[in-house]
Amino acid sequence: MPERIGDKESSVVRVLPDMEPFPIELWLVAHRELRTSRRIRRVFDVLFNELSD
Repeated sequence: MPERIGDKESSVVRVLPDMEPFPIELWLVAHRELRTSRRIRRVFDVLFNELSD
């Protein structure tokens, strides 16, 4: 979980606070037939915006 998201939630506790965060790739994927769905596109857009640095 990105630090900026976890830090906003008071019930989330860092397990290893002294450990430096490491970058990872995150892929948003959907079945081919769902790519034309406006609802799926909207969800992907929101997820992309919220999870991007």
